[in-house]
Amino acid sequence: MFAISNLGSTFIFLFALVGILALVILLKILSFLLPFKLLEFLDRKLSQNFIWNVPIRFLIQQYQSIFISSLIAINLTLNSFQLSQEDFLSLTQTFAQQLDVFTSLILLLIGTIMPLVMAVIIRQFRKVRKLKSPLFIAKYGTIMEGIKNVKKGEITGMQSIALYWNAIMIARWGMSIAIFVYLKDQASLQVICLLMISLLFTSLVAYAKPFNIDDTRAQGGFFVINENYFKLLNEIFVSYYLIVLMMLTDITPDIEFRATFGMIELGIVVTCVLTNVFKSILAITNQYLIRKRKQMMIESLKQAILSQQLRKNEELLNQTGWRQDGGIDLSLPYYNFGDNLPNTFIRIKAKPEPAQFTMKETATNLTRFEDDQPEHQDQSQVLRRVNHQLKPFNQQNRPMFFNQ
Repeated sequence: MFAISNLGSTFIFLFALVGILALVILLKILSFLLPFKLLEFLDRKLSQNFIWNVPIRFLIQQYQSIFISSLIAINLTLNSFQLSQEDFLSLTQTFAQQLDVFTSLILLLIGTIMPLVMAVIIRQFRKVRKLKSPLFIAKYGTIMEGIKNVKKGEITGMQSIALYWNAIMIARWGMSIAIFVYLKDQASLQVICLLMISLLFTSLVAYAKPFNIDDTRAQGGFFVINENYFKLLNEIFVSYYLIVLMMLTDITPDIEFRATFGMIELGIVVTCVLTNVFKSILAITNQYLIRKRKQMMIESLKQAILSQQLRKNEELLNQTGWRQDGGIDLSLPYYNFGDNLPNTFIRIKAKPEPAQFTMKETATNLTRFEDDQPEHQDQSQVLRRVNHQLKPFNQQNRPMFFNQ
């Protein structure tokens, strides 16, 4: 049970993923035989979410644990395929043994052909110029995630490597894992092979620059994070780590020297970790600034909408002629003062709008609050009180409010 035990929790997620894919296939068969809307809806939703992109993302994220567990199981259980048919049958007598052996073989096959399949998919869509099409993004967008957008005119020579970078990285992981497993007894040769791979990838990163540049200043961020520089720095750390690691092999017989090189090795690891933590802090700071700017923009938009609404209301009041004067709310269409008018005046616009009352109606409503003196019975004049004195409308210097 080497494969399943080495997979750990990955086996549980792998088993769940296989179950979901089997359910999708079953739904496709049922929706074809029984064309119910519910079955078609479930088939469409599960197909969109769990076909291609989800399995590819899972295999990329768990590739190292999947491939190394399968190689270890094959190396220990099947003796790297160096066994007879009788020995193979003896190792697969029980169901648990068969599950372990066949799981190892399937995972080994998936891990071996996965980089090739990714490269073929990219190649096919690149030939028809559909790497940015919705179909490619919906199905295979994961295999191009984090890779910079290369325009057609810019694809020359080694720069085309950027398109296949994720597939190349998967192949590198596979080669490194194979070196770890099969060269475990030759430490010096193992370190040399890994160092050669590291130097090769350092050159590729420096030349191809395959990763996106995270420039969020237009959205409110402050730092420009160039993933190519951080990746190049990580590869340099890996190269120095492997060079110092050679000093921990039989090349250095002195124990004290080995202890010194071990402390140097630890310093390289700590520096590499701190560098990546620093990059994470920069990314978190950018996200915080972007979120803060969005909140400020939302608040400014709310204030602008509120100000615009208040301005529209004020313009509407200006057009209708209603005011608030002397501490009296004249926004209502009718305000009954009774028999006692306050020491203020009521104004009406000289030329009322069609929706307002006419001058004659206004004069009638106002004069009913005045006393019954004969000079006040003439409805052709509109009167107001100013310092307890009655003055005719034509003697006033400004149009008067009224409250009907």
